[in-house]
Parts: sequence; structure tokens; C-alpha cells
Amino acid sequence: MVVQNPRFNGKGFCFMGIGGKKAGHLPADLYNEAGPITKLEPPSEESFEKKTDLIADC
Repeated sequence: MVVQNPRFNGKGFCFMGIGGKKAGHLPADLYNEAGPITKLEPPSEESFEKKTDLIADC
């Protein structure tokens, strides 16, 4: 059963810092028809930059 919420479409992401100016990116689709899906993309300097940019915007 997929729960629908008009204020949240079930999609999101987070970053996982691993040191050395690298971070992994974790996109998620919590309302996916087949069930919640998340994926850990390999750590990179690009993801680290996106993480620091996101923090700076908060």
C-alpha cells in the first residue's frame, strides 16, 4: 500500500561524509510502488561540495 501525502512526495536525499573532502549521496524514494528505495552513490568530491553548499544555504 502506498501512502500519499500532498505535502511530501516521498522523495528526498542526504549526504554521508567520509572524510578526505568526500561524501556519498543517498537518494531515496519512500513512496515507491515496489516499496521504499534508497541507494548509496559512491563517495566523491562533487557530492562533498554539494553537501557543503546545502549546509551553507541553511
